[in-house]
Amino acid sequence: MLMALKLARKGAGRVSPNPLVGCVIVKNGQVVGKGYHKKYGDYHAEVNALKMAGHKARGATLYVNLEPCFHYGKTPPCVDAVIAAGIKRVVIAMQDPNPKTDGRSITKLKRHGIEVCVGVCAKEARELNQYFIHAMTHKQPYVIVKVAQSLDGMITAQKGQRTQITGKRAVDYVQRLRSEVSAVLVGVNTVRVDDPLLTVRNPKKPQPKRIILDSNLSLPHTVNLFGASGGQVILVCALPARHKKVLAFTKRGVVVISDVPRDRQGLDLKYVLKSLYDLGLRSVLVEGGAKVFRSFLTQKLADEWQIITAPVVYGECGLAWMSPDFFARLQLQETRTLGRDKLIVFKCSRVHERLKVQGLRRKVK
Repeated sequence: MLMALKLARKGAGRVSPNPLVGCVIVKNGQVVGKGYHKKYGDYHAEVNALKMAGHKARGATLYVNLEPCFHYGKTPPCVDAVIAAGIKRVVIAMQDPNPKTDGRSITKLKRHGIEVCVGVCAKEARELNQYFIHAMTHKQPYVIVKVAQSLDGMITAQKGQRTQITGKRAVDYVQRLRSEVSAVLVGVNTVRVDDPLLTVRNPKKPQPKRIILDSNLSLPHTVNLFGASGGQVILVCALPARHKKVLAFTKRGVVVISDVPRDRQGLDLKYVLKSLYDLGLRSVLVEGGAKVFRSFLTQKLADEWQIITAPVVYGECGLAWMSPDFFARLQLQETRTLGRDKLIVFKCSRVHERLKVQGLRRKVK
């Protein structure tokens, strides 16, 4: 199962909205087939492993970190391929939380006389697919808010000025994080000040979609985001769908989420997240700025906060983003050194812990 989990990780950033899945087929103590879900729309892990195993799959044991799919999507149901191959035993780390499967494949396998064992490495499997599990449970993407700050809690040396706070190790870490999520999200002020690309620099790595919160679509068409190659650009605004600004951006191939409710605090982020889920996004990395950070904090919509602190002090000229008691309200998950900088990860909710240890949600017969 650990081999299957390791294989599954290879699909990070490429398979969304699908989960990360790896599969290993063993016969007479030897691995005869293995595979993983390489990218969205391609064959699933079980099919790739069965192709490698060929006739050796008959009478073998199949290990997979998530219950084989039951439904037709981009590809046929994997459960049917497993049955047709003559697999004798199936070991599953956790049940699929997708309502289209949710235990149905386990039941079908058993009805065809196949021995099924569920719950091996369940904890590791839930952690691997925490984005997918959260999305299936809440119908909105898993939200990571990443903040780079000084020792005194400032996110820039001076308001309205671009500041590179963290060092190379931290920058490389964020690049990897971007490659593993569905999208990166920033506010319009961050785009005005930093004019970022919001891309992954390594062209061989997956490129996340790029989301900008811009209530009135005040962003000029000349910013780097619209000229550079990278993930699809999505603008989020409160303007009606037929507004001339919305139509102008859509003609350029930009996706615009319009008619978003708002109040004095800004856009309704819960509405935004539901819209992003409907577009197939399963995870979002929020990268700024201060107003956006506060909005996610106030609306309590972040699932995870990643705070990278650099050994610098900016003082009163800097721009602060939080109240002093912020960290006291969160659950410390991890600390790590990134060169000269310090990474602290906090969890706001642990959706996957509410699933049973074996990953079951629906009672399976």
